[in-house]
Amino acid sequence: SDEPKPALIDHFKLTDRQAEDILEIRLRQLARLEAIKIEQELASLRTEKARLEELLGNESAMQKQVIAEIRADAKEYGDERRTLIEQAERAVAEVRIIEEPVTVIVSEKGWVRARQGHGHDASQFPFKAGDAFYGAYEVLTTDKVFALATNGRVYSLPVSQLPSARGDGSPITRFVELDDGVRIDHVFATGPQAAVLFSSAQGNGFVTLAADLVGRTRQGKALLTLGDKDKALRPAVFQPDMGQVFCLSDEGRALVFSIDEVKVLRNGGRGVALMGTDKKDLLRQAVVYGKGGVRVQGAGRGGKAVDRVFSPAQLAAYTGARSRKGRLLEPRVKAARLDALVE
Repeated sequence: SDEPKPALIDHFKLTDRQAEDILEIRLRQLARLEAIKIEQELASLRTEKARLEELLGNESAMQKQVIAEIRADAKEYGDERRTLIEQAERAVAEVRIIEEPVTVIVSEKGWVRARQGHGHDASQFPFKAGDAFYGAYEVLTTDKVFALATNGRVYSLPVSQLPSARGDGSPITRFVELDDGVRIDHVFATGPQAAVLFSSAQGNGFVTLAADLVGRTRQGKALLTLGDKDKALRPAVFQPDMGQVFCLSDEGRALVFSIDEVKVLRNGGRGVALMGTDKKDLLRQAVVYGKGGVRVQGAGRGGKAVDRVFSPAQLAAYTGARSRKGRLLEPRVKAARLDALVE
């Protein structure tokens, strides 16, 4: 500016002496003042850097800093809470399943499916090549499917999750988590109020309610205690009006006794001796029957097929004390399958 003095006085409200002193300062002095300012700012930044590095490297110091800042903010901006905080109930997403009759179809290789309705002819169910019929269970969509593994654990899943019977179904192993080397031996379906007789090849067994078999996870529930070289047999689902146990050995020995002689074990275990066995003749199967009697299918003398229904009166001839060996069933039958019939 050609005339800087009046402008300085006017802009900064300076006296004439002040303006004169400013105009007499040399440029190098101004540059030195700027350098001092920069050095002061750099020193301040270095101090701030050291403080931040200490916070990042010291969790305790960081916590103290956060607490101090929160308290400072609460002091400056805080007021009494106007929102009431209460314990909230946990929300549960529930999918309602329509209760409908279905037939759960199980194959020997553990494939499962559900077909609408009851009263189907089991001989008309198709299966994959190399597979065959294991069982059909008339239940409701609100009931459960149970799978018994070689390690004695039982797994459960809702009937409503089963695939349609239009196809071959799905392997039961798709719905459960098995340990290495473990496989599923038996699959059945029933309602929660039904009772189930569990038995093993060495002749032991117990009763439990289906409702007690339901596990909370896909890892299942420990149920059957099996000894060396023992294995789980086909579980027998029965209703309250079925009161007699029918045991049949591999060699065709039969024994009948009251279901009241069998322990009820809600958490499973080994149970009691159902039938006397030995290394050459193990328990083949045990069922609980009522007025409908029992259907026996197997191989008779000379390998001739046997398919016969024994009435309660006929089975009464084989009544004996629990844990005994029983006597040979007539007609003779081996490799038999038992099915308790509903009257």
